[in-house]
Parts: sequence; C-alpha cells; structure tokens
Amino acid sequence: MIKQKTIIITVNDVELTELRVGARDWELIRGKSTELEALGRFSDGAYIDITPSVSWSVGNESVLSISNGVATGVGQGSTTITAAASNGVTSWPVPMEVIESPYVSLDVVGLPHSIKVGDQAYWYVMGVDRYGRHHNVSSQISWNISDQSTIKIDRIDGLQGLKAGSTLISAKIDNIESEPHYIEVYEVVLDKLTVSPSISKVFTNEVVRLHATGHFTDDTELDMTHQVEWKVSDENIATVSKDGLLTTLRAGVVTLTAMKDGIVK
Repeated sequence: MIKQKTIIITVNDVELTELRVGARDWELIRGKSTELEALGRFSDGAYIDITPSVSWSVGNESVLSISNGVATGVGQGSTTITAAASNGVTSWPVPMEVIESPYVSLDVVGLPHSIKVGDQAYWYVMGVDRYGRHHNVSSQISWNISDQSTIKIDRIDGLQGLKAGSTLISAKIDNIESEPHYIEVYEVVLDKLTVSPSISKVFTNEVVRLHATGHFTDDTELDMTHQVEWKVSDENIATVSKDGLLTTLRAGVVTLTAMKDGIVK
C-alpha cells in the first residue's frame, strides 16, 4: 500500500516595497550634470538597481532638469528629486542644490600691468570658496581677452606680449569671473646710438677700436658694435671694418658714421 503526503506550497510574488535614490553629487554647478540611481528594496529583502525602470520628478524645474536618469543644474537654488516605480512606490523627496560655482571669487596673481613685446610673465589663479579657503585652480580656468592680437596666455608658457597695444583680461571658472585686469603691451625700439671713444684727432697709420652702444626706449643699453653698419666719408683718408676697427691712412678730415634701424650716429 502506497502512502501519500500532500505538501502545500504557496508561491508569493516578490514585490517592490521601497525606493532609495542616490547620486554622485548632491550639489551641482549650474550647467553640469550627474547620474542618478534608484535602488529598489523587495519583499524578499533583496536590493536591486532599478534605475532604468523608474520615472523621475523634480520639485522645482527652474533649478534642475532630469532626462534619462541624468540630472542637470538649470538655475541656482534648492529643489528635491523623487523616483517613482510603476507599481506606485515612490522614494522620499531628496534635496539637491544647484550653485553657480564652488568658488565665490577668483584672485589672479602675477599678471603685470605692462609687458614688453616678446617677454613672458607667469601667473596663477586662486579660487576662494564660501568658507574663505583658497584653492589653486590655475589648471581649470579659461581666459577672456578683449584683444587677442596683443597677448597670448596659457598655463605652460604664461603670459606673452605679442604686439604693442592694450587689452583687458579676466579669468573664468564655471560661472565665476575675476575682476578685469588691464595690460599694456609695449615695443622696445632703438632710440639712439653712441660711439666711443669720442675722438676728434688721430695720427696717420693708427688703429682705433670703436664701440657702438644702443640706447632703447625702455632705458636699457646694449653693445651693438657688431650689429651696426660702420661707414667713413672718405676711404682714402681712413677705413673702418664691420667690427668697428678704424684705420687711418693719410692726413685729412673724415666723417665716421654708425647706423642701425635708421638710427645714425
């Protein structure tokens, strides 16, 4: 005789009972985005990522927008986000803040008010946060330049003067901009030449070594003996080499000239 035992098995559907919302960033910079996550808790105690199957709502759409599970800061302010599943389970509203920038101001250090064409100056930028702390943000900023033909600026080569003129420059990060900085770019040109030694009389068959000094508009001086063009008015009386060696040949009067870039001595 075969004995039978009946076992009753009840199969229950696993149901979603709770939704939790997560994000990589709860404080967004306006214009920046972050991915959202919806974690579902089921009646069997399991937690499963159900982000693709939930719908999202925003408390204030002028502050934040959500598309395909990605939240984007629209305007400065505070709002909440909520996830909802198809069975009606919703998450608690979660606060999210949109700010203009983590910094309230930018300080640019090292920019000159004037720079010579071809010269370089090095700078760095400090971002000041809402707590008054300073952060070096030199690698993150962009520049606004009113006349890009006058200067060039980047993190590696610094600030370089390109041509004479003036420009306004400001640093920018996120939506924060530094105070405009005025820069004058000037070109240094040869102003006058002087020749030494100063001679008015010299004997025949004598050799005199001449030196030419260039005086520039920035008050600097440069030995230009080998860069000027040397001339004498009468080569029968004296000659002068390209290196400034004056040789007298016979008695007479001669005019000695040194010339460079239209400047004559």
